[in-house]
Amino acid sequence: MGELANLIKATRIYRTVPTLMVMTVSVAFANHATNQLIYLALVCILIYAAASLHNAIKDKDYYLPNYTSLVILALLIIALVISLNSVASFITGIIWILLGLFYNTTGRHLLLGDATILSITHYALPSFSSSLIVGMDMNFASILAGFMFISFWFIMHSKNLKDTREDAHRGYRTLTTQIHNGKGLTLVLFWLSIIPMALAYFLFNLNKIYVLVWVLILILDILVSYQILKGRAEFALKLTRVIILFFLVGLIVGKAPDLRIVLGASGLCSFYCLSLIKDVIDLVKIKGGAPA
Repeated sequence: MGELANLIKATRIYRTVPTLMVMTVSVAFANHATNQLIYLALVCILIYAAASLHNAIKDKDYYLPNYTSLVILALLIIALVISLNSVASFITGIIWILLGLFYNTTGRHLLLGDATILSITHYALPSFSSSLIVGMDMNFASILAGFMFISFWFIMHSKNLKDTREDAHRGYRTLTTQIHNGKGLTLVLFWLSIIPMALAYFLFNLNKIYVLVWVLILILDILVSYQILKGRAEFALKLTRVIILFFLVGLIVGKAPDLRIVLGASGLCSFYCLSLIKDVIDLVKIKGGAPA
């Protein structure tokens, strides 16, 4: 039973919520939804679960049952079968799988490789595919996907602040393992993300609510920086995930779409926030006190 629980835990399915929120941004911008998007979301969840299990095997951070590899294969096959619903979903599924394999075999051994691949798989690619599925033209879908890539590329490096020693031992080439002041450079890149986030207001003609969300993100950026400078990288990472969530919600609400879209995004946001709260509580228990 313990192995099965670890297997389920290692899928880290809740971490697909930001990617699903990216798809919801496309729905908000198009003010239109389609059932094909549900299939793309299912493909995303299944492939992410498979990739997370593969990653868990490689990093040995979970005690997993011997049949885990079969579970991974089954998840990928089911995902590809579901993706046959549309050309966009199928092509996206194939790219997700190929980039996932590259990430776990080669990407993390290349400097900036992990942040680049994750920015594509988690944000740019689902943004582009979902935009086409909901009926956007190729040009705008490309602009939105490019915007997602740039915004999140600056943020993605911060995830490597948490396990620097382990990453170095595994041979992963990140800013913190390869550069003397990698922590400082990571913090600079993190702050640069606020620029495209600000430009979004003008680029996508968002409403005033988005400005309020951006100010809230700015405050959270300060809190994250404080935690990083104090050496509390793990807690900073939790706050960074909240920032990502708020940013995507801001984009959705910023277009003042149909109330049903806002409620759907709020539901996803609430689910993810609950998982983050649990993570923070677990972290506090381990550390023996709340982060100051």
